[in-house]
Amino acid sequence: MTYEFSLFAVTLIVSGLLTAFVGLSIWRQAPIAGAMAFTLLTLSMTLWQFCASLAAASPDLGTSIWWNKVHYLGVEAVPIFWLLFTATYTGQDRWLTRGRIVA
Repeated sequence: MTYEFSLFAVTLIVSGLLTAFVGLSIWRQAPIAGAMAFTLLTLSMTLWQFCASLAAASPDLGTSIWWNKVHYLGVEAVPIFWLLFTATYTGQDRWLTRGRIVA
């Protein structure tokens, strides 16, 4: 099974690498408000981009469908981590309880 990387797939990989770099750079600045939530946001975006690139480069339909299913883990996590990041960064995180986040 050989993956065929088009310009689209390579662009997704490059943007995923850049997103991971930004997220890990912010993670190193842990005392900043929202750093952990932003890191989780960028890592979920990275998962989304890498899996989407592998789905685009997949040699057969079954493999492409599998990568598309995995990439939805990142897609579904982005809005959650975006909300956590914005609430934490703006200081409006007092309403963020474990129960509300899980729900």
